[in-house]
Amino acid sequence: MKTLTSLRATTRNPLIQWLYAITIFMMLSVSGWGAISITGSTLNGVASVTVAPSVTISANVAVTLTGGTNWRSTSWRIGSSGGYTCNDHSNENNNGSYSKTFNITAPNTAGTYDVSFRVYTNNDCDSNTNDSETMNSAVTVVSPDINVVSVADGGADS
Repeated sequence: MKTLTSLRATTRNPLIQWLYAITIFMMLSVSGWGAISITGSTLNGVASVTVAPSVTISANVAVTLTGGTNWRSTSWRIGSSGGYTCNDHSNENNNGSYSKTFNITAPNTAGTYDVSFRVYTNNDCDSNTNDSETMNSAVTVVSPDINVVSVADGGADS
């Protein structure tokens, strides 16, 4: 019983309580309270694009980093199935707002597609996704018009 009484007296000591608080704060700070959040994305500078098949599109993804988190890669996918393509871009290692611009390729089949982005704290897009965003109906692929020009005989009456 004396041990329990001693423990209670020790935990009432303000210095011990302060040390417990600091220890808990440090444990929580190290355990991943930082965040990487996508704050927006554009394609060719706008929310949606209409393009020909297989055209290169300029994608821009903006994020905010907090709590000492870093941003090292971004993956993308056009459409709702299939794998993501990893873009290993320059690293951002400090709190703040950042954006990265990179090229993505439109599908070769006409249609309207969603575009999804995922951001990562590693360079090869293979750890857990830290945040993701889908731009609904953001890419419309249209077949190019084919103009048939008829060449006349050229026999002019002069």
